[in-house]
Amino acid sequence: MLDSDFYDFIVVGAGLAGLAEAALLAKDGYRVKLLEAHTVSGGCASYFKRKDFSFDVGATTLSGVQNHQPLGKLISELELENLKLKKMDLAMKIYQNGEVINRYADKDLWIDELIRVFCDPTDGDQIKHMKAFWQELYDIEKDAWGLLELHPNLLPVTLKDLMSILNLRKLVDNFKALKYVPSLLFSIRTLLKKFKLDKNQKFIDFLDEQLIISTQNDVDKTPEFMGALGLTYASDIYYPYGGIHILSEAVEKAFLKAGGELQFKSEVTDIETIKMNREKIFFVKDKSEREFLANHVISNLPVWNMLNITSSSTRDFFKTYAERFEYNTSAFALYFGVECSEDFGTSYFQIICPEIIPNCSAKSFFVTISLPDDEMKAPSGWRAVTISTHTDADFWLNLDSETYKKKKNETQNYIFKLLFENIPSLREAEKEFISSSSSKSFEFFTRRKSGLVGGIPHSIEHNVLELMPKKVKGEKIYLVGDTVFPGQGLVATAYSALSLRETLKLNGID
Repeated sequence: MLDSDFYDFIVVGAGLAGLAEAALLAKDGYRVKLLEAHTVSGGCASYFKRKDFSFDVGATTLSGVQNHQPLGKLISELELENLKLKKMDLAMKIYQNGEVINRYADKDLWIDELIRVFCDPTDGDQIKHMKAFWQELYDIEKDAWGLLELHPNLLPVTLKDLMSILNLRKLVDNFKALKYVPSLLFSIRTLLKKFKLDKNQKFIDFLDEQLIISTQNDVDKTPEFMGALGLTYASDIYYPYGGIHILSEAVEKAFLKAGGELQFKSEVTDIETIKMNREKIFFVKDKSEREFLANHVISNLPVWNMLNITSSSTRDFFKTYAERFEYNTSAFALYFGVECSEDFGTSYFQIICPEIIPNCSAKSFFVTISLPDDEMKAPSGWRAVTISTHTDADFWLNLDSETYKKKKNETQNYIFKLLFENIPSLREAEKEFISSSSSKSFEFFTRRKSGLVGGIPHSIEHNVLELMPKKVKGEKIYLVGDTVFPGQGLVATAYSALSLRETLKLNGID
């Protein structure tokens, strides 16, 4: 193999975290090869087209784009272009038991709405406790962003990482952060008890469905710290014109502009170490028998996928983490175009159902309806709609074709029934390109094992030191993405890329 085929880094997987890491390293002057199994980048935040309609595959909202937040830092660092974002003052409409709950971005308006819906207007103590509960969540959120800004390389994997965190300049801020250690150990339920809201079942049911969207857990398992971020993220939601994939496309463009090389249709099947000039380097092979050499490998694949493409002690490392977490969550998604010019005041809706959705594992589904003026998503007078909910991955994988089709129709019909009951103007509107997907679809298109999506949920059952680190012990294999701490969402995957880049800068690259 020629020297020209040798890279400083091979990055496996062009989800947002892989794209971001590749672009950052290319900008830093390294020779980077990015390998992606699909024909487009973005991973679970990608898209597909049907004539003039563009549908987001999964994620549809953006948050954390302010200058001090991870996506904002990434946008600034890579000088991303052509991102048209709209701040949503009405972040979401939530439908619960026939009632519409307006999820305002403004904190005071939102707390007033919560008091209207979940408090007895004659009970002053209950109102006071509701205000105090949410104020604590917002206080944690504010300090969390400050902590992430102060420490761009959590969690430490080397002594130099640790020293960068413990240096004297950060000592006072680190001391302040210690007060949040208990919030990593105790659940949102504990916080509810503190503010005497743990008997308000209607409110708890509501919180469970908010948390399932953002943390993939409920009030009993979600740590206070992660729950605070999950329950307040809607205060800063942006609508991306053209779809969520415009972010991935902008990062991809920045990567190529910096001299990076991107290979689509390159599903990695083997990562091995070999000796060259007495040095241990990586030999990477894809499904088309193409071969690549590199000093370092960065994986954006889920931990379960890495089991199948690594060997010896490296595989044992991934096996340890794969067995540690019992994770079986995928998505059921529904897509269609609808003729509709109505201004709903928002693009985002959550419908809380009276029972668990048939063949799924959640009691709610999330709806995104493109804005009327977004003609990159749908023709004039039409809207692109994406609906998603959680499901057990294994349920869909071994069904025969006839049963699979029947179950998909059951789930689809139930979602349509609840959708039309809550947003009746969509019932009679003309529709096009109705299709749905399950874990089987996500497995095929994203190559993620069993179609698992969303990353490992943070839970009080596992402390942060048990979560997947960003480096394989004893190897020059690094990890980014939603199965690596800090976990779910585009904000977290962006932070994982920024964090790894900081670790590499601190420790030097041999």
